[in-house]
Amino acid sequence: MPQLIDLTVVRAHLNREREWAAYAIGDLSPGLVDKCEWRVSADAESALLLVYHGFDPPITFAMGDPGHLRVLFDEVRSPRISLHLRPDAVDAIADIYAPSYTRHMCRMVLQAGKFRPASQEGVRSLSEEDLAAVSALYEDGHGTGENPTFFRAAMLRQNTYWGVWENGALVSIAGTHLYSPAFGICAIGNVYTRSDCRGRGLGARVTSAVVAQAIEGDVATIVLNVAHANASARRVYERLGFNAYCDFVEGEATRASDIGHPNSGAAAPGFHQHERDGSSDNRH
Repeated sequence: MPQLIDLTVVRAHLNREREWAAYAIGDLSPGLVDKCEWRVSADAESALLLVYHGFDPPITFAMGDPGHLRVLFDEVRSPRISLHLRPDAVDAIADIYAPSYTRHMCRMVLQAGKFRPASQEGVRSLSEEDLAAVSALYEDGHGTGENPTFFRAAMLRQNTYWGVWENGALVSIAGTHLYSPAFGICAIGNVYTRSDCRGRGLGARVTSAVVAQAIEGDVATIVLNVAHANASARRVYERLGFNAYCDFVEGEATRASDIGHPNSGAAAPGFHQHERDGSSDNRH
């Protein structure tokens, strides 16, 4: 199938399951939509694939029947992709894109009227002027692989980042990967508390501030991602009113025909697959 450019068809697909498609809906925003490659099944109903070229490797999102998705993935030409897929989709394309690593995740959703806010004591809004402090905080998790992997300095321009400072240093932060009041989407991410300040409820405070801002902005769909292995973070979100919505897989994969080629970045056949411990976006 040729690349789909009719965004009316795209929106119709995505709005069928906004909780799962939240990130992809946000990618329809100006400045992001031009980085999107959309493909739809031949019947225009059974499956939708997004290849988002704003990162390297590009991020893939899909919804619909795994068999139809397999056809769409076979048309993707990228030698490597990032996975943001449900498990049945990963299984369906394994002979086309072989995972080099996977991480099992949970999508959580805040239902309308279920928000139970935490204390806002000591929480303040962050801006681009705080970039050095934000970078220093995330660097705290670099050695253990806990630092957020999808943070970009431009995200601070969304004015949706909140933090707690102690002794002149930023020690806890929460923000958004995507924030689009126009589309009614808030995807919370890049949540991190300095390793020596955890267990004090700081992550709940900063995350609560992001949620409160989204609700005040009449954002209807508020989601976040957390690793299955990160039980403590899941409990924090549950106390704020979030519920598990679905399981999915993050990771990277290499086109099977390229495995073993120089510079492919992939293991040879019989690839090594592992699950990373916890989510770097959700360390409290």
